[in-house]
Amino acid sequence: MAKKFSLVEKYVRSRGMSIDDEKSKTGLILSQDITSIYDVPEEGKELVDLVNVIEYTGTGGTYETVGFDDEHLSELESEEFRDSKSVELRKKQIRTKFEHKTFSGRIALSSEQVDDGEYNISDFLSNKITRLCRKTRNIEIGKILKEAPEKNVSNFDELKDTINDLNPERHNTLVLSQSLFKFLDKEKSSYGNYILKINKKEQYSENLYVDDVIVVSDEVLGVKGDKVAFVGDLYNFATLFERNKNSLRWVSESVIYGMSLMLYTRFVVKKIETDCAFFIKWN
Repeated sequence: MAKKFSLVEKYVRSRGMSIDDEKSKTGLILSQDITSIYDVPEEGKELVDLVNVIEYTGTGGTYETVGFDDEHLSELESEEFRDSKSVELRKKQIRTKFEHKTFSGRIALSSEQVDDGEYNISDFLSNKITRLCRKTRNIEIGKILKEAPEKNVSNFDELKDTINDLNPERHNTLVLSQSLFKFLDKEKSSYGNYILKINKKEQYSENLYVDDVIVVSDEVLGVKGDKVAFVGDLYNFATLFERNKNSLRWVSESVIYGMSLMLYTRFVVKKIETDCAFFIKWN
């Protein structure tokens, strides 16, 4: 790993001049072990840790699967052994076309950090790149979650009913906007006790029948002030197609500002199953 880190460090410290001319124009492809996009952080799971992730090196393709309810083996009658394909055809086939998108952004890096040979620029870049990639993926996942069938809810019992209508065999997650969480967190029973009970560290609820509870900023699921939530099987609802082609490139911006270190990452998030979740709007 040290060698791979040193290659990144050389590229950054030399402002792209330590590699051949062709690569200096296209940038430096980052190996997977330099970043840890899919390692769950100490702070707990995020959206990117709960969706299905599929690595695909091409620019796009077609993803085929069967629904959760059809994901089992079928009994064959004796005459069907010759043509087991006919049994599989009875199952609901899901086909989704996808095409990778490219996202880019500037990594804030001072001249002092670049030029100081004692500064641990490798760790800085590893942490920064990982955080930027994870946050970008969380934002894109949030956009897809809003495509779940809408459900209007106006009280805690209706919220529980919506959750309990989900298939209990699925791994169901409740994703709350910060505004809805703040509202529910203050709701009290007729006895004056707080209704919502969530363990932040373990990310679970003591009184809601879900496997995970995540609170996100309002902007991930909507706009500031939106009291909304996603609840359902996040893994089967959304799939993230990962290109694994993260790269760095020095870009000349202007005579005044000089060069900027740009990060590029490629992936796309697509909705797969539609009948396994709800997008809740608090009425």
